[in-house]
Amino acid sequence: MLLNFALKKSGVAVGLLNNYTTRVALTRNIHSNIKNLSEQDVKHIQEKGEFIIEVEGHKPAFLRYHKKESVEIDLYTTVVPPSMEGNGVAKILAKAALKFARETGLPVRPTCWYIDGYLARHPDPTIKVIPPEK
Repeated sequence: MLLNFALKKSGVAVGLLNNYTTRVALTRNIHSNIKNLSEQDVKHIQEKGEFIIEVEGHKPAFLRYHKKESVEIDLYTTVVPPSMEGNGVAKILAKAALKFARETGLPVRPTCWYIDGYLARHPDPTIKVIPPEK
């Protein structure tokens, strides 16, 4: 009762409460956006050799590659910011990159540990995999 009275009397406290409520609602919305991501949300920037997912309120997640002449695609790094981890974002990036490899017909060299593990768990007979150099 006393707290309720203080909140009504103090415009600052009410403003803080409203601000907190808005932030909680926005956070829930952003997290639901992450859970609803698909390959359609991936942008492929060929000039940079990058697949990227951008979600408002988060740093971008990306997978980078080198296209070595017309011989192979080296998938060398996958980065997902901590705020997006555990939502299958790396898997979505991997699927998009492997679809690109399949469409170009080039073999893949998975020097990124995540991609190497992904291919071990999800072998794809339509993609030739070149083992990473040790």
